[in-house]
Amino acid sequence: MAQVAIAKGRSRDALAREVLDIINRIGQDKIISVMLDETGRLANRGGLISQSKAYIFYKD
Repeated sequence: MAQVAIAKGRSRDALAREVLDIINRIGQDKIISVMLDETGRLANRGGLISQSKAYIFYKD
């Protein structure tokens, strides 16, 4: 059965580090695919902050 892990980051570098950390924890051979979502916005007192996400699909 497939599982989904979600990585979040405010910048592309932070997101990339989080994705690599999750992939290393799960194991590279179990990864099915990675889907990026850079459309999210997070409200803050000073305005809007971009919040990128990556969905990592993997096998149990």
